[in-house]
Amino acid sequence: MSPGIGLLDLAGGALVILGIFGAFMVWAIFPLLPFLLIGAVYAGVRHGVPAAGRAALAVEEAVVRGIRWGLHPLALWALREARATSAEQGRRRR
Repeated sequence: MSPGIGLLDLAGGALVILGIFGAFMVWAIFPLLPFLLIGAVYAGVRHGVPAAGRAALAVEEAVVRGIRWGLHPLALWALREARATSAEQGRRRR
């Protein structure tokens, strides 16, 4: 078999991704669950479960890129030059 990602690796990675999303969905019920899951993934990466680690890192990178893509225009809009309010405009006209 080639040294790439096999079908079993993909299945394991998919289960890790589903577990991460499931953990964040129940965040309000059990707040420590995501941290425990992330710790388990980290331990898996350190101790030889490369598919889970690669899948988790790919999801993390995609989430960070998505947040940056969504928040960058919002941040630019929020940091735009402040406009004068109608009350300030009225004071200037007098």
